Amino acid sequence: MSASSRDARLTWRQIQLERAVTGAALALGAGWLLFVAVPWLISPPNVALGKPVRMSSERPEARAEDAVGLLSPAGAVDGKLPATYDVCSKYEPNPWLVVDLKDQYDLTKVIVYNRGECCWGERELPMVVEASVDDRTYVELGRRSTPFTQQSPWSLALGHARARYVRVRVPSTTPRELVLSEVAVYGRPADHR
Repeated sequence: MSASSRDARLTWRQIQLERAVTGAALALGAGWLLFVAVPWLISPPNVALGKPVRMSSERPEARAEDAVGLLSPAGAVDGKLPATYDVCSKYEPNPWLVVDLKDQYDLTKVIVYNRGECCWGERELPMVVEASVDDRTYVELGRRSTPFTQQSPWSLALGHARARYVRVRVPSTTPRELVLSEVAVYGRPADHR
């Protein structure tokens, strides 16, 4: 049956209903594209994923969740949230973790995920996120003095701070520890004019 003979058998109301349903489906598809797909495609990636990480110290007795080996600083940028934590410093003044992004980026957001099992705010607050282009001079991007968790991480929106290095630090002259699950850094490659 051709489309024109099918249309001839439909009433005017049926044709209007069919057109309304088709229009609604197209509008929903366009809405999904506009509000879900386009932002996902244009949002900056996590540029810290898999990049080199250094810490001020590593607690020698801290074991990986699978109890096979010791924790590695690289766990802080592996994209996974363990049930416990990925990095743990010794008790020391001013513990820190630095992610080397390997190039300069215009940063839009940093998300810090605390440990998963307990103790939020007991040993690691206040905490600061800092950025540097040369790994010598750091600028504070944000400071947190209230507890946060894996499920409700510290999300720090930025106005395109330029950096190659991102440091998470517990600024304290008394011994403290830095225990985290993940650090995600979002941005785009910087224009090196």
